[in-house]
Amino acid sequence: VYTIGFILPFFHAPMGYVVLDMEYLILDCNDTFRNIVQPIEPCKPKIDFRKFIEPASQDRFHFFWKELTDSGSAANIEINLLNLIGSPIVVQIHGVFRKEYSVERVLLALLDITEQYHARADLAASESKFNTLVTRMSQGLALHRIICNDKGVPVDYLFLDVNKTFETMTGLKHQEVVGKTVMEVYSDLDEIWLSQFGKVALTGVPVSFESYSTPLKKFFSVTAYQTRPGEFAVIVTDISARVKADELIAKKNAELALLNSEKDKLFSIIAHDLRSPFNNLLGMTNLLLDELHDMSVEEIRQTATMLQHSSSVLFRLIENLLQWARIQLGSLNVEPVETNLLPLVEESLLLVKEVAVKKKIEIQNNILEGIPLVADPNILQTVLRNLLFNAVKFTKKGGIVSVSAFIRDEHELVVKI
Repeated sequence: VYTIGFILPFFHAPMGYVVLDMEYLILDCNDTFRNIVQPIEPCKPKIDFRKFIEPASQDRFHFFWKELTDSGSAANIEINLLNLIGSPIVVQIHGVFRKEYSVERVLLALLDITEQYHARADLAASESKFNTLVTRMSQGLALHRIICNDKGVPVDYLFLDVNKTFETMTGLKHQEVVGKTVMEVYSDLDEIWLSQFGKVALTGVPVSFESYSTPLKKFFSVTAYQTRPGEFAVIVTDISARVKADELIAKKNAELALLNSEKDKLFSIIAHDLRSPFNNLLGMTNLLLDELHDMSVEEIRQTATMLQHSSSVLFRLIENLLQWARIQLGSLNVEPVETNLLPLVEESLLLVKEVAVKKKIEIQNNILEGIPLVADPNILQTVLRNLLFNAVKFTKKGGIVSVSAFIRDEHELVVKI
């Protein structure tokens, strides 16, 4: 009977040992091998070693065996075994071919690496998931190493890796930036980026901020954290669209606030400017109703004339207020035409005449007849009315409001109130 006395001292070793004849039959084995394959007695009667090899590994074991026996030396393989209860086992096998006299034998040393194999598989799966996450994440990711001067002050940083989104977001390709410093990539880097990243790489304190990138002409939300001393990762999100939307909202809010302010101003002007003409109109209509039966035809005619005049003044005032409102809302079309200044001033003076009379203010119209100009009559009257009302409003009782005009140069007419 063939024995392998040189293996006997290792029967309780942590590695499994088994001796096979050239028909794959087990001649001897140690306790560790028994524990690996878990049969009651794998060596008696002789058992074909191949029955422990799972079907998918049979071909690979066959090539391993052929290499081992043909070369007459040693070979290695990693295969899956099945124990007698069908549980899978991953083993590393180191095989040695021995021939003593006319007897040929194969010695196999088996190491159970099932746990390590699954650990490697789990790690590979985890790395695959991580790589998928990094590749498909919607944010740009870049890995860097900080570069300091001899005083330890950050002066640059090196690109170590970037993901696909970073390439798309910045237009910088992996092969173009990895291995280069940021100063080589951007000659006009914003100082805030280097300053913030230097602190992260050297102190380990993460940072988040939003900033405009001058080289890329985009707004970014940036988060940076230390991956190891002197190295850091940067996650960037392009927020240019959001910033533009915020700016548009702020602009619209400002426009809305202005419109509300102009609306309030319009209501204030309407309340101020229309009260007096309406009071006059209501006073004359009440007088007409109360005294009609005692009034002569001439008095009725005079009262009706005053009513018609007050109504005309009120109508023109409302027209001017509406014109002013359209100007404030930006919905007025300017239509300049050739016109004459004097009629426009005279019509505007009629609107403030009653207020001036009540304050005993003398109005002097010094506008000469026949002064031509090109302007939008409606807009010009709105301007004249506002100026005249303010002049009467801020002139003391018994004062004088004068209106004059002169041509300053060939294309400019100055109106003074």
